[in-house]
Amino acid sequence: MLNWRCHAAIEDAAPVLLCLHPLPFDGRFFDATAPLLASKRPVLCPDYPAFGASEALEAPWSIEAWADALLAGVATLPTGTPVDLLGFHTGCLVGAEMALRDPERIGRLVLVDTPYFDAEQRLALGEKTANAPRYHGKPLAIAGFRAAFAYDPMPCFRRLEHDTLCIGTDSSLHGPSEAAARAAPGARFLGRRDLVAPVFKASAEAIADCTETFLSR
Repeated sequence: MLNWRCHAAIEDAAPVLLCLHPLPFDGRFFDATAPLLASKRPVLCPDYPAFGASEALEAPWSIEAWADALLAGVATLPTGTPVDLLGFHTGCLVGAEMALRDPERIGRLVLVDTPYFDAEQRLALGEKTANAPRYHGKPLAIAGFRAAFAYDPMPCFRRLEHDTLCIGTDSSLHGPSEAAARAAPGARFLGRRDLVAPVFKASAEAIADCTETFLSR
């Protein structure tokens, strides 16, 4: 079962915002930003299966499997409740895959720092991340990163017609985020070099403002 971290009561009439965390974190990643967004809409920050307090996911892990698990959780919301998505890093991939798998239930997407890479880049980054000193000896994180970098985002984004905002912060993912926006028919790019890491803490108010402005159009 999924563990849900709720920042507002679920109401049938209000669009729900589902926040999709990066790996190897969990829904607590949004603790600084979610309360700001919850002033206008119900906000849910689930832990992916195998992370946080959610139950384990059967192997092999994949972006597709996480997307399916989260969509199963979305299906437990009141019938007809619209769901928008806010993702960061890995969460961008999970969110895009969710939108393709259930285009009727998923509405708008806000994707911050999308890891939009080709096969060669993903192979190199996957090995680099798996061997990084900070993750040495942490099998959960390493397995998660390998699953994420095994996912090819390019076919997914070329088919993504949802109303999408791709935000590129002052990070190495600024360029890939812009490329993702160019690839997705329904996306536009917002470059914010003024937003620096840790974005969802140091720039929580700015991220919340960008998200709310887009979702309230």
